[in-house]
Amino acid sequence: MATAPQGFSSATVHWTVNPSTATHITSINEQAMVLIASPGTYQVVVSNFGADSIVHDSSYATITVIDSVYSPVINNFDTLSLAGDRVTLTPTAASDSGILFLAQSGKSYDCFPSFIYSLEEGLNGAGGISIHFYSIVSGNATGNCNGSKNPAVSYLFATQAGKIPAGNYPFSVTINNSTYQGSLSVTATDYSFTWNDESEVIISPKKIKKN
Repeated sequence: MATAPQGFSSATVHWTVNPSTATHITSINEQAMVLIASPGTYQVVVSNFGADSIVHDSSYATITVIDSVYSPVINNFDTLSLAGDRVTLTPTAASDSGILFLAQSGKSYDCFPSFIYSLEEGLNGAGGISIHFYSIVSGNATGNCNGSKNPAVSYLFATQAGKIPAGNYPFSVTINNSTYQGSLSVTATDYSFTWNDESEVIISPKKIKKN
């Protein structure tokens, strides 16, 4: 999670990552969640545009990503229902051409919330990928959160996805006791999703290139 410097306006803030390959930015207000799918050194830049559409100020941070998964330690949390919410899944090709997803809620919760979820794979057979969202872990907005609210965000890693042969596989997501069915098409160069019901689960984009 990155936060723009004090004085930057959310209406005029623009976020970029250099290099941009295998990266994704989701921003809200003056904050941005940056997903980086390949190891390396990256520069996250936030620019503040004026009414004349010219950059009046900018700031950056350098991030080094290693080939491991960060698991945050969650203390003092509340578990909340996903009722009335929906999830957007943003697929990204990892450095080994596997798939990982950025999952983001539509609603905002206290502090820096994340999902309680499970992901099952059976890709080399007929099982496909099955994701189940159970609830939200929301940090209690006392102390260091100062009442801030943000969408819930989690990274979902499909460990076998880079190994499966070309073909079509089932893809399902369960949320609020409803299961939504679609499919995942794999070619030598792309992953493509067929997904028709976006009432509670959105997949965007529906086609990505392998790395």
